[in-house]
Amino acid sequence: MTRAGIHYEVSGGPSPNVVFLHGVTLDATMWSAQLSAFGARWRCLTVDLPGHGSSAPLRAGYDTTDDILGVLDEAGATDCVMVGLSLGGYEAVRFAGLQPGRCRALVLVDAWLPGPEIGGWEPPWRLARSAGRDAAMEAWLRDPLFAGAALNPPVARALHSMVRANDLRVWTEEIPRRRGPSPRELAPAIRVPTGVVVGEHDLAGFRAVAEWLAQNIPGARGRPVEVVAGAGHLPPMEAPEAFNRVLASMVEAGPWAS
Repeated sequence: MTRAGIHYEVSGGPSPNVVFLHGVTLDATMWSAQLSAFGARWRCLTVDLPGHGSSAPLRAGYDTTDDILGVLDEAGATDCVMVGLSLGGYEAVRFAGLQPGRCRALVLVDAWLPGPEIGGWEPPWRLARSAGRDAAMEAWLRDPLFAGAALNPPVARALHSMVRANDLRVWTEEIPRRRGPSPRELAPAIRVPTGVVVGEHDLAGFRAVAEWLAQNIPGARGRPVEVVAGAGHLPPMEAPEAFNRVLASMVEAGPWAS
């Protein structure tokens, strides 16, 4: 289904509504193992973020929070548990901070936040604009971020397929989004139950971001960061069984599950 250029799919049971947001240069198909595991238990909404997958290209002034809100309205979901990986984690924090009445719980997986924890690591946008999209794409697929995925041939193939299918403008153009508070500004006001998850072998910067989120989101305080053993940046794909156990314990732990 498509709503205002945003592609999404709905599957599964009546509740809880669980929204899955993918990482940068990926798409909603990264959640296939979770849909297989939970599609009969939860009402799952998978969303292709703007400029990704089957959604429309990025447009100046885009706002992903508005896009997600429109998807929830069209799907008849008054509230949701939001699960976001990497860029999806960034967007999930923004949504929870800007729409507190619509998000009942958060699960943040190897979330990306710009800031000092990330250090010198960055996506390949700068290279794309100097050396071209193809050179940047090949460098991106060899990035240490995906070292764990590269060791698993089926995961590596799925990763390559998703990245190569992305809209060119994700790589080559700087398209401004609507201005608003950043996730770091919004995090201290988020009081919904929040689980923070990170792959054991993810880059140090992403592990540091996970600790920052656990310490600065009130709804996460007192809960340890859950580490998925053997996984890198993509636990839902690299270690789906271990990740699914963590996810189920978080999604099914509160009143939103009833």
